[in-house]
Amino acid sequence: MIGRERKICFTPTQEYFAKGTHGIVGEISIPELTPGVPNDFMTKLFAKARKSIVAENEANKQAIAKYEEVLATVREMLEQVTDVQTANLAAQNIPTLEHVLTSKRESSVLLKNKAKELGLVYDKERGCYAAPEDAMGEA
Repeated sequence: MIGRERKICFTPTQEYFAKGTHGIVGEISIPELTPGVPNDFMTKLFAKARKSIVAENEANKQAIAKYEEVLATVREMLEQVTDVQTANLAAQNIPTLEHVLTSKRESSVLLKNKAKELGLVYDKERGCYAAPEDAMGEA
């Protein structure tokens, strides 16, 4: 309640946490239920958000396609990683790809997991992967 009016709020204030997303922001008055007036407030609110999500997905189609392409390339590269040399080659090549959205971060995690699976560690001093017994400043 804000004063005598019921509101739903999607913008944070000092009194509460909130988050606006997909075109739903600010304070929105909740209509009073009266006979003959349809109870469709939430339905309309969700429809507005859904419309915004569809528009956003349409706008991001190219970026999503590129993201999937980059991750497919990274997965192909990582299939070839079998030892220290191929891990370091992948570590050099992955950053040179044209990353989009979160592909760079995810690629890094995939490489790190592959190296861990092979028992390799990252040598901070040399800036490359190494066998645990060869690493100087392992992470």
